[in-house]
Amino acid sequence: MAAIMEFDKLHYRYSGTDSDALRGLSLRLPEGRKIAICGANGSGKSTMFLHAIGLHRPQSGQLSWRREGLAYDGASLRRLRRQVGLVFQDPEHQLILNTPYEDITYGLRNADVPEPDIRLRTEQIIETMGLSSIARLPIHHLSLGQKKRVALAGVLVLKPELLLLDEPTAYLDRLSERQLLAELDRAHAEGVTVAMATHDMNLAYSWADWILVLNGGECVIEGTPAEVFAQEHRIDELGLELPMLYELWRTLPQALQERSEPPRSLGAFKALLGHLPQA
Repeated sequence: MAAIMEFDKLHYRYSGTDSDALRGLSLRLPEGRKIAICGANGSGKSTMFLHAIGLHRPQSGQLSWRREGLAYDGASLRRLRRQVGLVFQDPEHQLILNTPYEDITYGLRNADVPEPDIRLRTEQIIETMGLSSIARLPIHHLSLGQKKRVALAGVLVLKPELLLLDEPTAYLDRLSERQLLAELDRAHAEGVTVAMATHDMNLAYSWADWILVLNGGECVIEGTPAEVFAQEHRIDELGLELPMLYELWRTLPQALQERSEPPRSLGAFKALLGHLPQA
């Protein structure tokens, strides 16, 4: 798998602390994938993302974009931030102007996009993401789910090649979560590599096609959902939970497990149940 971004033995310690937030972090983000980055609080997920957009610089180690080592001069960082977009966990940290329309235009204007193109691209993303009815409302009138989608729109309008999201579904109701995931799937279908940090093992299992597990600033497990969650004892040691569908699959007769892949949707699980012998 070709990597769009690589972390090679990154070390980073926050000022005033006595332990590394990243401790020799080495991993690859495979291009074109839907990637879930899992781990307990303090495992290094958010610090990793801040390195990915150049807001932090490693104290040792190398970050590479498409096999080229990242430089930290102003021009290189501006270029990186056109290629890599980050959506923060709290949209209040990202939305700074009065209305969704104004906020979405902000990044384009900072990127020196011509004004006619700013209007066109802003109107297109608002239409595509179904934000027309709230585009001119004050941002403080919006729900959390709406704010998260506006923050996502403000990043997607810049047409990044790699989209990073820190706990994008945290505190969302089910409808808002489905709407946001639909937008991520649409972006992925258009060629964007999407990586999300999440505590939700059910989401990581059903949504991602590649999973990275961080612990103590290191990447300790990586692979497909089936490969990662097959390491049941290791997942438990790391303080993480097995996905519910995976656990249900493990209760099925051994013969059925041996001839089937672990189901990653409720529909696939119900189809498996149809192969059980009738009483």
